[in-house]
Amino acid sequence: LLSVSLPPFVLALFFQKWLVLDLRLFPLSGLTTPGGAATAGDLLRHLALPCLTLALLEAGRLFRYVRANMAQALSAGYVK
Repeated sequence: LLSVSLPPFVLALFFQKWLVLDLRLFPLSGLTTPGGAATAGDLLRHLALPCLTLALLEAGRLFRYVRANMAQALSAGYVK
């Protein structure tokens, strides 16, 4: 419910504060590390945070959809 109700930029700012500044797991900006080679691992490391943010937002919508359909199916007469 939280990922459905939060705007994407709020979740992104929360992840930047927590995963970038506090835990130092991901880089904050850019597509590659300045002065470094643009390897596939470096690109994936820079793209992980935006992908995680967008995936969590969509997962919340998907979970809500699945839950509503499951509740509807479980209340059907043939299930009882």
